[in-house]
Amino acid sequence: RPVIKLTWSEAKGYANWLTSHNDHALQCRLPSEAEWEYAARAGSNRNYPWGDTASHEYANYGIREGKTNKGLVKGRDQWMVTAPVARFPANEWGLHDMHGNVWEWVEDTMQDDYTNAPSNGEAWVEAGDNKKRVIRGGSWDSTAYALRSTYRHSYPEDGTSSRLGFRVVCTAH
Repeated sequence: RPVIKLTWSEAKGYANWLTSHNDHALQCRLPSEAEWEYAARAGSNRNYPWGDTASHEYANYGIREGKTNKGLVKGRDQWMVTAPVARFPANEWGLHDMHGNVWEWVEDTMQDDYTNAPSNGEAWVEAGDNKKRVIRGGSWDSTAYALRSTYRHSYPEDGTSSRLGFRVVCTAH
């Protein structure tokens, strides 16, 4: 299952720990928001890498009932909360669980829009709300709309949730 209930600083700290425990041969970090979306899309321009319609055959996500979101068991999605990692097909680039299961921290601070965003894929941390970070991907109780590749949400960087995890990017140094 994915690691959950970590603050942004704890997730970032884990990435730093990975770097220090491999003799710095790999530099590990949280992805930028742009990197996350690029990886989630896996070369497509659709809402999801498998097409434009959400499917419980490809992701663990929920449903809205009244004013509350909750998990939903349907199709391959057999979990009311987090699913074990890689129980759904990978996208075209071999990445699992980019949509649904848990929201994922990224490096960027929350911005109102993409005006003046870096054009090179780097994280955008200046001029934003440095107490709120961007999260991407949706979770086990999100609606299909929140799972879209383009959907973004903010979360307090010191917050935790059973719906929130992270992904680490490592590059050779």
